[in-house]
Amino acid sequence: MKQKASWKIGAVGLCTGLLLALLLAAPLLAANRPVVQQQTVFNEDLRVRSGEVLEGDITVLNGEVTVDSDSEIRGSLVVYAGEVAVEAGGGVVGDITAFSGDVQIDGNVGGSITALSGDVELGAEAFVGGDISVVSGEVDQQRGAVVQGSVLRGPSTALDLPDLPALAVPSPVQTPSLLELLWNLVGRIVRAVLLLGLAAGAGILLVQVRPAWVENSRRVLVDRTALSFAAGLLFNLVGGALIGLLWLSVCFRPPALLLALLFGAVNLVGLAALGDEIGLRANARLGLPRLFRPAVGILLPGVVVASLWIFGSCFGFFASLAALLVSALGTGAVLVSALKLSGPPAARAVGGPEVAAEPSSAADGPLSDLSESGVAQEAEVVQRSDNFTRINGIGIVFDQRLKAAGILTFAQLARCTPAEIAKIVLWPEGRIRSSAIIEQAQALADEQG
Repeated sequence: MKQKASWKIGAVGLCTGLLLALLLAAPLLAANRPVVQQQTVFNEDLRVRSGEVLEGDITVLNGEVTVDSDSEIRGSLVVYAGEVAVEAGGGVVGDITAFSGDVQIDGNVGGSITALSGDVELGAEAFVGGDISVVSGEVDQQRGAVVQGSVLRGPSTALDLPDLPALAVPSPVQTPSLLELLWNLVGRIVRAVLLLGLAAGAGILLVQVRPAWVENSRRVLVDRTALSFAAGLLFNLVGGALIGLLWLSVCFRPPALLLALLFGAVNLVGLAALGDEIGLRANARLGLPRLFRPAVGILLPGVVVASLWIFGSCFGFFASLAALLVSALGTGAVLVSALKLSGPPAARAVGGPEVAAEPSSAADGPLSDLSESGVAQEAEVVQRSDNFTRINGIGIVFDQRLKAAGILTFAQLARCTPAEIAKIVLWPEGRIRSSAIIEQAQALADEQG
């Protein structure tokens, strides 16, 4: 009897111990699920990963929000610019308010959903405990989705919008590891290299396919630098702001996309013209072929801008500012050239010292042609002065020196001797011969007829 009693007492004690262990272990197991409370305002993409919980109301100013399966936001969610996605098994206990962006629900939402400019899509497993209010957009509800409230559409919908929170952003939810930082850095470097390569390749292609566009824009850039910069800066600021405003509304996104394509095309042609001019100035030292001149001119400032962008943080602002200022030069030159705002040719081409100079003697070489042809022919020659920078080896400085000496056309330059050209441009006579400047000028003169 004593053995049976002791066995019963032991069994009861064992069961009691197991029950107490389960009761004590349940909170400990629940505590392993990470709960984040310290941050309520985000200024970038937010992803609540599987197993995470965010306590309290969450506000995202500019970024997308993704709630993974087996994760939860225990509060309301407000997104000012970005899309919202709640995956199956994920949930938001409170309301969801999206000012600009689509809302995709495959999980549970305990409160209401409000979308001002975007669509609301409900998957087959979606559950919404409140109302759905859409001002500018559509509601796509698949079979199986449950909405316990009403579905309201149109601008007359009564909305209870939250106030804009303070922009004081606390520390991030998770501090990225060293491996993540290195991976992000490598990704930014790869993207920067690809963008620079595409820009340089596009510049080479434009110079080969549409050389007249690039050449006209480059001439305007040199002759009307201040006007080009002002026009380009105004175009980039106004165009960027207009595209951004149109993109906020789903209805205006197609025209915003078309404007963005036009905006990019104008900037691309301007970048090719600017790169051609920079490459032309650097060609005297580098001695590169004509084909690679625009690529070098694009890469020289592009590497500086890309380096600032790769470092990120406050350097990203300076990278954006530098890109805006640099692109304004070429973009403005394209606009001034296309809109015919450049006016008459520069003073050095029509009214420079070579027009007012007295006719020179026959010993002066090419200047004797002007004295023999008379005033009428002289004016005609000045009006059709050629661009000597088309000759490989002659830059903008030598172009100005030749025209200041009275040599205005390819035909005149072709009739000069190497000694006469060397005296004007301050080059050794042997370099004039090795650069084949006279031969190139003769070929260009023959093209003009």
